[in-house]
Amino acid sequence: MKLNLRIEEGYALSKIYLSLSAVVTIMCLEAVQQVSAQVAEPAVTAIQMDNIEPLQIGDTIPEYLWHLPLQVVNHPEGQETITLNDYRNRLIILDFWATWCVPCVKSLGKLDSLQGQFIDDIAIIPITDEDSQKAASFFRKRGWTLPTTTRETILKQYFPHESIPYQVWLKDGRVFAIPMHEYATGEVVASAIKGEPLPMPMNEYVPLDRTKPLFLNGNGGDGSEVLYYSAISSRIRPRVAGGGVDAHAEGNKALFINMPPDNLFRYAFEGDIGLDKRRVIWETSDSLYRQIKGKGIAKPIGDYARDRVFYDWTAQHFFCYNLFSKKEMDAAAIYATMQKDLNQYFGVHYGINAALERRKIPCLVLRTVHTDTARLKSKGGPQVIALGSPDGYQCVNAPFTPMIRAILAGVEPGAFLVDSTYYNGMVDITMPRSIDGNFAKAQKELARYGLKLFREEIEMDMLVIKEIFNQ
Repeated sequence: MKLNLRIEEGYALSKIYLSLSAVVTIMCLEAVQQVSAQVAEPAVTAIQMDNIEPLQIGDTIPEYLWHLPLQVVNHPEGQETITLNDYRNRLIILDFWATWCVPCVKSLGKLDSLQGQFIDDIAIIPITDEDSQKAASFFRKRGWTLPTTTRETILKQYFPHESIPYQVWLKDGRVFAIPMHEYATGEVVASAIKGEPLPMPMNEYVPLDRTKPLFLNGNGGDGSEVLYYSAISSRIRPRVAGGGVDAHAEGNKALFINMPPDNLFRYAFEGDIGLDKRRVIWETSDSLYRQIKGKGIAKPIGDYARDRVFYDWTAQHFFCYNLFSKKEMDAAAIYATMQKDLNQYFGVHYGINAALERRKIPCLVLRTVHTDTARLKSKGGPQVIALGSPDGYQCVNAPFTPMIRAILAGVEPGAFLVDSTYYNGMVDITMPRSIDGNFAKAQKELARYGLKLFREEIEMDMLVIKEIFNQ
């Protein structure tokens, strides 16, 4: 059988620690932070927040929710508050978003166009808990005509979610659909306006308590009797992906949700290699590699007949890992247990094994060209990290190493970046996106900060995923 060796290209961002209380979702590729909530308006203070029951598809919208005052900005008629009741006879699309969420920007751009396409038939209401000034500036900069709520927290209690963008469609006084945001297309909206069935996956909220063992509830007990437990499962319903290790937690020491095998392996070995995909080498048959990685399978675009291939693939090749112990375990023991569990299961399931090996790999080594680092040092001020803009990269008062890894990730995607500057301070860096794939351009931009890249081969620990053969 022919084996192929592959060094993974991928994300150069250094690992950002994710505690079990804050699983990050794949939808936003960034750490999720919620802005502090504003106290509800006096007109709705009678609502008991502790007694709110989340609404699901088919549920009737409570009457008082129709009349809940919603603070808005960017309203075409200059209104400062609206209610859902203002649009009761339309298809209402609630879209939960945030300024830091890259997928939200794309989703809101589509929704802004849809509102113009179905002017009198739908009402699209973006929902954010961020402040008015920030939201208004964000919308104005992009020329969107939709109004957006600000500092809104009550609606999230009725429609809880773990990732954004998150959409809820209301029609005829009920929750009509909770679709994945890709399905907000003209064709689907037209069907929804007519009340037709929508053949697409729904994104309903499924509660997930990250302090308790997965699945153990009601089968001989409620799970409180469990002392030690580790489990690997197939993909679960909550549309979240992420996880973390917490040696100080009282129960879950490790919890990872909805990930492909190689991502789970990277987390299991992150203490040795970090999370950079370029430190992963595959030595498997091409067919097995493509099967596990989903090569040739397109991401969802809002056409379910086409998207089903992607969802079928994730159902077969996304997994969850949970390690629970009421006794203390240090980080080394947690990672060692996770490595053993994954190798044992995936050795049977796929016939693969993951281990550390010393290998020489192509690297870009970043060094200072002189001892003066004044050009790197930040001038201070509010932190700005803008890495997703098509105009370029901007970091203000940001940590040097993770930012420079992210900025230089596209220069030579197959090469691992080694930071040999020994600079640990905060920096201000701005670079054009034209450095991507352009080594000479990157060198010119780096020179402004007294930095230079060198192409070298360096021996280092690599995570090697191999196929196991009968011997």
